[in-house]
Amino acid sequence: MTQEINKVLIAYGEYVKAVQSFVEATDESVRSKLIDFSIIEQATADLGEQILGAQQTIQEYDVQEKRTKEYQNSYGVFIIADRLQYFKSDYGLDELWDEAVELYLQFLDGEFNVNTKSEMDCITDFLEHNELL
Repeated sequence: MTQEINKVLIAYGEYVKAVQSFVEATDESVRSKLIDFSIIEQATADLGEQILGAQQTIQEYDVQEKRTKEYQNSYGVFIIADRLQYFKSDYGLDELWDEAVELYLQFLDGEFNVNTKSEMDCITDFLEHNELL
């Protein structure tokens, strides 16, 4: 990710230099040469591509971080998968795991995740109030 950010910064620096050289040009002939917007447009396009690349890298990182967070909290995911069996008795834990991961992430950011009760009790409350089940 650092490499992508560095590329964006380099592209931005080149863009700024191109615009700056146009603004600073006092000689009319130099200025008219710099008016060739293909130079500035290309710098802008390059910068845009670099920004899109960096955004994609950041999104991929966020997805990976989310996955890491999911599996670091396997206890909570297991509790949800176990509790889901009461709502969906035709499925085993392994079949409910992906749904349990998504529900656990919702639980982590929700109102039922409190410090005044055990995680199991909080998850049970969350599932009992979940409209999707």
